[in-house]
Amino acid sequence: MEEKKIKVIINNETIKLESNNPDLKSLIDLILKQDNDFDFNTIEIESDDDNFDKKSFKEILVESIEEFKNKIELLEIKKTDDTNKIEEMLKKIDEKN
Repeated sequence: MEEKKIKVIINNETIKLESNNPDLKSLIDLILKQDNDFDFNTIEIESDDDNFDKKSFKEILVESIEEFKNKIELLEIKKTDDTNKIEEMLKKIDEKN
């Protein structure tokens, strides 16, 4: 199978994905670098394959990014809640001693 190349351009930075060996780590790192207000709908997709459906790929990618970012936000909220609970417990323990 011929190697297809896809370029994902986010905030003027380009990540090159190859169909047989996509560099997902770099893509995830670039996604995480963007601030919370970044509009991922502005990303650009380029491909050397004229038959590649860039529009659908972009829709799937943006949807996945939004879900990923939401999960990270929920984890941060849970982490903060858990940290607060631990601090409360430690405070109660200190008060007893």
